[in-house]
Amino acid sequence: MSKTIITNTGVPQGCVLSPVLYTIYTNDFRTSSPNLNLIKFADDLVIQGFIYNDESAYFEEVNRFVSWCKDNFLRVNVTKTKELIVDFRRKCDEIPPLHINNQNVEITAVYNYLGILIDGKINWPSHVDALYKRANQPSGVEEDEVVVVVAVVVVVVVVVVAAASAAVVMTVVASVVVASVVVVVVVVVVVVVVVVVVVLVVFVVVVFVVGP
Repeated sequence: MSKTIITNTGVPQGCVLSPVLYTIYTNDFRTSSPNLNLIKFADDLVIQGFIYNDESAYFEEVNRFVSWCKDNFLRVNVTKTKELIVDFRRKCDEIPPLHINNQNVEITAVYNYLGILIDGKINWPSHVDALYKRANQPSGVEEDEVVVVVAVVVVVVVVVVAAASAAVVMTVVASVVVASVVVVVVVVVVVVVVVVVVVLVVFVVVVFVVGP
């Protein structure tokens, strides 16, 4: 169990209940216009505005949210706040910059929202390229290392099969000709020693040759 934490504001990072408590805490903030939409996921929040010739409602909504955060002991991280402008027109008008706490909010051409790359035209080349590069990243195991591992596995299989076959043959011979329990015990001990040695060899190869 985790240690008890007494706090008068905020939620512990990494706690299972933190996202739920944060959602409840921020539930009373709602948009004031039908042209504005609020998207919340854990501690991420997106203010989505449908703007047509007038950005004042959008700017006022952002300022209202900043004031709400201040009244509720929350701080907006301006450096992590980004503005993505989606405009399908061929000739885009210049939009005034957004300010939060007298700081300019960075306008980005591509934004990573919950692992999905979104651009200003709602096209997917950026996201597809990122997935393609991630899929083509090396797995961390070189081809030579794979060959070594395969060779070790083959040697282990051959040795184990040979030891088992020898044990069976010697056991049969001992039981038929000599019928000696000592011979059987010796055979079993030899097989166990061979298997242990093979396992140790595999371990050393994997640890020191292949690496972590």
